[in-house]
Amino acid sequence: MIRSLKETRGTAIHATDGFIGSVHDLYFDDQSWRIRYLVADTGKWLPGRKVLISPEAFSHPNWRDFISLNLTREQIRNSPDMNTDLPVSRRQEQQLVAHYGWTTEWLAPVPEPGALSGISYEPLPAEAREPEHPHDPNLRSAHEVISYTVQATDANIGHIDDFLFDDDAMLLRYAAVDTRDWLPSRSVLIPVRWMRGIHWAESRVLVDVDRHAVKTSPKFEPSMLPLDARYEKELLRHYDRPVVESR
Repeated sequence: MIRSLKETRGTAIHATDGFIGSVHDLYFDDQSWRIRYLVADTGKWLPGRKVLISPEAFSHPNWRDFISLNLTREQIRNSPDMNTDLPVSRRQEQQLVAHYGWTTEWLAPVPEPGALSGISYEPLPAEAREPEHPHDPNLRSAHEVISYTVQATDANIGHIDDFLFDDDAMLLRYAAVDTRDWLPSRSVLIPVRWMRGIHWAESRVLVDVDRHAVKTSPKFEPSMLPLDARYEKELLRHYDRPVVESR
């Protein structure tokens, strides 16, 4: 299901034996758009501490009300005490993998990007990863990118207001762009695979569409969630991207 990142922030998190905190952020890989970690704020339980939780630890999460983990409170309490500020080092990730028995998520195959009901589109080419870098240069905070300026191929079009993610594949799918300074009371969705890059120092996202395409794109409202296949087909065809139907 396609969910809103903003609505997920603050959702309660439960271990197998009790409450541990709430969702503070999601860390994603800006090359694959895979959600690599949930950042949990442990609040009064472990004051002043935030912990990274891999999607591997999710146990049938109910994103609307709470997220269940297949971990105990003791496992989380005894996890490596690490600084969750970015960048996260490879050594820190390796310590987490060793502690919890997770896989090396950053080396795992990335699921085929696409929409619901078997719709898929051709992604923009991604640069090669650098897995031996001492820090992970591609791991980013989704919460930080919300409010970044969005620049089309010919002009600015607004700012990112939210991200929509696929809670099955754990991938960011769309950026919800607020165009109010240019087109009053209008929000649009742009698939993240059509982003050409993120300028972190300038808090700016570049997208591979022009202003006219955005202006005439299907309007998006949060009340439309979860998205249906008909809307996604319309969106992909509008931006003139190849649409492939599953057989």
